[in-house]
Amino acid sequence: MTENPTSATQAPALRAILRLFDQHPEAPGGYVTSHSIISNEVDLLLDGPSDLESWREALGAEPEALQPRLRGGRLELALTLDVNGVAVRMWAVFALAADGVRSAV
Repeated sequence: MTENPTSATQAPALRAILRLFDQHPEAPGGYVTSHSIISNEVDLLLDGPSDLESWREALGAEPEALQPRLRGGRLELALTLDVNGVAVRMWAVFALAADGVRSAV
């Protein structure tokens, strides 16, 4: 870890997400975060599962590549890929159906 990280520390991660944006200009945008302490990662928080699915399809990733995780009563779906040594994590969070809601099937 760098003692006093600079903005240059984050440049590779931000270049990685910009590369994806340039390659897939039609894909949904989201909230981009990176941190100088973990400079080889960048996150893209999307508005919902349909945005994540759009990215998955654009990238040609298999459905099995989606990583589900329960967090605080909500489901988080994530897709992580390597872009020139940078872990790009795209994810979306959404509420689960309330208890007592019956299926229509």
